[in-house]
Amino acid sequence: MKTKGLFALLICLAFMGSGKAGENIFSLKGKVTDRSGKGISGVVVNDGVNFTKTDKDGSWTLLTDTFVSKFISISTPAEYKLPQRDGLAQDFYVPVKTAVAQRGYDFSLEKRPSVDDNFYYIAISDPQIRDAHDMKRWTTETLPDLRHTVDSLNKKREVVGMTLGDLVFDNMPLYKDYAASLENTGMTVFQTIGNHDFDKRYKALDKMPLGTPVYGEMEYGRYFGPTNYSFNIGKAHIITLKNIDYDGNKKYVERLTDKELQWLKNDLSYVPKGSLVIINMHAAGWNKAGGDGNIRNAAQMAELLKGYNVHVFCGHTHFFQNAVVSPSLYQHNIGAACGAWWTGWINRCGAPDGYLIVDVNGDKLDWTYKSTDYPLDHQIKLYDKGDFGTQRDYVVANVWDVDPESTVEWYQDGKLMGKMEQFTDVDDEYNSRYTKYRKGSETSHLFRCKPQGEYKEIRVVFTNRFGRKYEETLRPHTCVIAHRGGAGLYPENTIEAMINAVKLGVRDLEMDMHVTKDSVVVISHDPYVIGYGKKYPIYSLTYAELEKLTIGDKFDKKFPESKRIATRVPKLTDLIDSVETYCHDHKLGPVKYTIEVKSVPGEDGVLTPDYKTYTDLCMKALDSRSLGSRLLLQSFDLRTLKYVHEKYPNVHLLYLIDKSAKNYENAMKLLGFTPYAISPDWPMVTKDFMQKAKAAGMRVIPYTIDTEKEAKREKALGVDAIITNYPDKMFGWLK
Repeated sequence: MKTKGLFALLICLAFMGSGKAGENIFSLKGKVTDRSGKGISGVVVNDGVNFTKTDKDGSWTLLTDTFVSKFISISTPAEYKLPQRDGLAQDFYVPVKTAVAQRGYDFSLEKRPSVDDNFYYIAISDPQIRDAHDMKRWTTETLPDLRHTVDSLNKKREVVGMTLGDLVFDNMPLYKDYAASLENTGMTVFQTIGNHDFDKRYKALDKMPLGTPVYGEMEYGRYFGPTNYSFNIGKAHIITLKNIDYDGNKKYVERLTDKELQWLKNDLSYVPKGSLVIINMHAAGWNKAGGDGNIRNAAQMAELLKGYNVHVFCGHTHFFQNAVVSPSLYQHNIGAACGAWWTGWINRCGAPDGYLIVDVNGDKLDWTYKSTDYPLDHQIKLYDKGDFGTQRDYVVANVWDVDPESTVEWYQDGKLMGKMEQFTDVDDEYNSRYTKYRKGSETSHLFRCKPQGEYKEIRVVFTNRFGRKYEETLRPHTCVIAHRGGAGLYPENTIEAMINAVKLGVRDLEMDMHVTKDSVVVISHDPYVIGYGKKYPIYSLTYAELEKLTIGDKFDKKFPESKRIATRVPKLTDLIDSVETYCHDHKLGPVKYTIEVKSVPGEDGVLTPDYKTYTDLCMKALDSRSLGSRLLLQSFDLRTLKYVHEKYPNVHLLYLIDKSAKNYENAMKLLGFTPYAISPDWPMVTKDFMQKAKAAGMRVIPYTIDTEKEAKREKALGVDAIITNYPDKMFGWLK
């Protein structure tokens, strides 16, 4: 056997002399030079399996098997600029087939005028673009925010960007548009492969038959090159690894294969011990909360990293989670750019969509999470007492960028009360989007405190490991909810009314739902539209038929001429989309929605027997817009409230009552459970009513308050919000 092995090696070496060994093994040669053509020595070159360094003339040689190696890449030295085209990292690699066709390949690098050990590094996790909807949000939300950040950072020093995988969502044709979207951002952007970046028709290259013309990483490689590569900038050695072992058809295991582990070992062999090493990979290695998503052989990886100062950046989980693995190994599992898959504006852990800004100073790192469309100091989300479903007696703070070196303290009315208690649970805003508790989505960056008696304000201060302080304050106040969008100002329940209310400063919009004959959920108080001297029942019309009918009398002298409009009954989804777009475009932040499931979706006075189907249709439409805790669902109908409470327990419910309920005790006895809030006709609110509702942990939101006298009475009683037709006046009356 030894003789045969030696004979085979001699034949292989003989073929190398002619540039070819068999049909798939080639001796590839080339040079790495500067722009003047002078060779650069000591540059590490690899083909994904074999490694070498350029000699004193800048020359390199690799014996490459084209069946297993698809790219030749260099590890750009820190003294040279990172190769890029239009801001996309390019020209640090060449396809093996190109090198074979050209009988080798020469890399050309541009020397830096001076070497700066300081730079900015932006880590972007999981854009995960599935379709045109996701691409629009990526290009109109994330990228403008990112470009603004880069423009600011570029004034100080160089900016390098790195995605952390799941660039697209199993949709290979989107690579072209995705790549184009990252051109000319002001930074050099590198990529990492994630589990959704493989062509699902195929397994990974290592699992396909030897010599296969197709494989899972092929399309990714066509745009972005090798999945394992490294480069140097300042004092940092930066490595990107594939840690998804892909079996095809969306099946995979989070792990580094033996090939990847060997590649990492080979690459690190050229890096002096004690160096700063930044590693980028898709799946995490050392998460402790949020379900299974860690690579299976993290311990082997950690062993290879011993002796280096290592920071690992990863995504995959749509969670923010810091992990101090050892004094020299820190993992940053950052929140996703797409949040929870572009369904809202938060990740599974409650952290907003965003990206991480890392300030690299020599061999030290300082970082800040940048939430998309929020200022840089947005680092905390607060839930007032009663707002967090499983913690009704506590004020809860979600503080995503915590680690053992940070503190979270709280103050009540200016007095320091101590540290908040850290606990693990599912973030309430994320949890409220679903019908059942989201087990497996627990996060550990939640904190709680129990206020002592009544309070005017609760202030939470987060001090991060670098000594920077961030704070948020809760101040109980009477909120203004625009009844039907402000029915005293614009034709009610119209898109125009809702936008007008938002312009006035209203942050909570009240409206009513009905369902058409073809199951389209629309916004209307009445179950019919009046036109041409006739009532048109909404439930008996298709939406196409309803859309032809005009509402909002343009000759109605109730409104000034500028507010007399002729419009249509809007779809629920169209109205929400219009409001959300307006708020986003005008940087107004999110609004809340108080929406009634009407008890009479049919003719006046006729209760539908199929209230469950009706309610399910409404819930399906609402779920499509992922409002989470921004939705407060209300109804007078006890059947509807009980049905939603049982089938959709995470939804916040508002119990509407009128004088027929007689009193608080009778109303609650009829309902049989404690909802999030209760909404009585305003004369029913008394001091006794307030005490009992508050003792039960409910919000009190009376309707419909339209005079200054009524507003001041309700505020004095301590109601949480008021529903009004005249939000423009209410702000002044409630001061």
